[in-house]
Amino acid sequence: MALHGFTALPFWLAKNAGDVLYATMAFWLVGFLSPSLSTQRAALAAALFCFGIEFLKFAQVPWLVAARHSRVGALVLGVGFNASNLLCYVIGVALAVLIERTLRQRPA
Repeated sequence: MALHGFTALPFWLAKNAGDVLYATMAFWLVGFLSPSLSTQRAALAAALFCFGIEFLKFAQVPWLVAARHSRVGALVLGVGFNASNLLCYVIGVALAVLIERTLRQRPA
């Protein structure tokens, strides 16, 4: 959220960086909760989670609408569907996979 007000960044980066970081965080959370998963499976799980949250924005169930009105609910669930977020999620998961593979290749 802090990136939205940071005017030194290009608009497209400030607008999409949060979604990329959200997906990167989702990948690391999946890996933390299920350390036995392969990198590929963790990536798939994180991408499916992010896509699921994005498509859940179409659901207008009263309790979900109410949850989205809170700050935490808006951050976790989002407030409106945006197809470009799907690309950001793919980029975020790919970034996390790249970081993980790079760190695993480093000598101990």
